[in-house]
Parts: sequence; C-alpha cells; structure tokens
Amino acid sequence: MHIHWEATEYYDETIGTGLRAALATTPREHLLRLAGIYVHDYDPKGERLGVYIRDHLGIRIELYVQPHMDLITNSPHYASASEATILRGVVLQLAHTLFHEVGHHVTLTLNPRKKPSKKRAAVTETLENWAETYAAKRLEKFIASQSLLPSVGNGT
Repeated sequence: MHIHWEATEYYDETIGTGLRAALATTPREHLLRLAGIYVHDYDPKGERLGVYIRDHLGIRIELYVQPHMDLITNSPHYASASEATILRGVVLQLAHTLFHEVGHHVTLTLNPRKKPSKKRAAVTETLENWAETYAAKRLEKFIASQSLLPSVGNGT
C-alpha cells in the first residue's frame, strides 16, 4: 500500500514518517483492494479530516493535513505545548483518521455490512461507531508499537 503525498504546503517530515508508521501497523488484509492513501492539504468540501471513497477512480482514502494541524494548534490542551508535542498530536490525529477510514473499508468493502442510508440513520450511526471502535483499537496498537512518537521533532 502506498501513501500518495499530494499536499503542496510544507509540513515537518515527522508527519509523513508518522503516517507511514501508522500504515505499517495496519494489517495487510485490511488494506486489500484499496488503491491508495492520498494526502492533501485541505478537504475540497472544507469540512472533513479524511474520507473513504469508492467511485469510478477506485477505492481510496483521502486525508487532509491542514484540518488536523488546525485541530491540534487550536486545542487548549496544546496552548503551551512544544513544537515536538504539537507534531506528535498531529501524527496521532492523522493516524486516528487513517484507522477510522480503514475501518470503513473493512466494514463496507472487505466484510460488507448493511450500507449506510439517509433513510436508515441507525445503520449509518452503527457503521460510524464500528469505524470509531476499529480506529481506537488500531491507534492503541500503533501507540504501543512506536518508540518514534516520544522523540517526534528531534530529528529521529
């Protein structure tokens, strides 16, 4: 599986490294049939952190870096944080979004359940809850596997 870095703004290399590390902890069988992970600066709709897409271009995940940066830098929890801590927060947020979207891939494509529908809000809510549960489990494993995260921003 490849991450296609299509963002044009400059971001600390730590962000790309952390995202690749998160992807590396994702079980390969959960990525089957996925054409790629595409990283952009912003969501063209201006409202999402990431999205799972199945269309004529294939099955893919898009992640948007700037909304993750804004989420962390505007959080009161990071008001007096060091640059390294802020970068660690961005990596963790991106990893969470990646895992959430992979959760949608697993539940909608690899192990299909009922498709979401505006007419069946309970189904959509169930799928979102499942993706969040998947993301939480994967994020926990990612954090446990990373000796990189405590040293984010110091050149390693």
